[in-house]
Amino acid sequence: MSMPTVRDSQATRTGLFLLVSAIPLALAGIYITFSVNHAPTVGIIGLLVISLGAALTRSVGVAIVPETTRAWKFSNAAAAAASIVVSGLAGAALFFGPTLGTLTLLVATWAAVMAVCDILLSLNAGLAMVRRDFRVLALAGVALALAEGVLPLTSVYAVGIVGAYGIVTSVYLGIAGMTLRFDSTTAPTEGNPTA
Repeated sequence: MSMPTVRDSQATRTGLFLLVSAIPLALAGIYITFSVNHAPTVGIIGLLVISLGAALTRSVGVAIVPETTRAWKFSNAAAAAASIVVSGLAGAALFFGPTLGTLTLLVATWAAVMAVCDILLSLNAGLAMVRRDFRVLALAGVALALAEGVLPLTSVYAVGIVGAYGIVTSVYLGIAGMTLRFDSTTAPTEGNPTA
């Protein structure tokens, strides 16, 4: 006789967090992919969507995910704060006229800060699957920061890499979020009530 299973509420909420986090990344990736012109303006608009979305979702992540560690709250709060600053700078760059140097500097800086926050999250998340997902996000952030900050890129490549990052990470987060939200169940331990 098989034991009944109950949905793990922490995994369900974390899955929702990852799904919501995928939306702005997907929007920016689609916008950049289907833009005819890959000028720095397009990349800055994509970064603005990604960073504003990250600021919102990371702020919500502090509230909706029942993590009790200070590292979880601090990492998400730091990621949200960095995203707000970068979105403000991206908005200013749009107003004053974005350049390729401004785009690559903002993207590399944002990606590096997010990678550090995601590494901290990968070390302190309560679920093994979530630790793995944040490790992957941290690696994606490091790759984006290195590509934008180190490689000599033309505008087409610099903007295209931002779009590729948006698409790849949104697909990954979508799959990870769906897995956590709908497939995570835990068997209740014998003799312990499940709440």
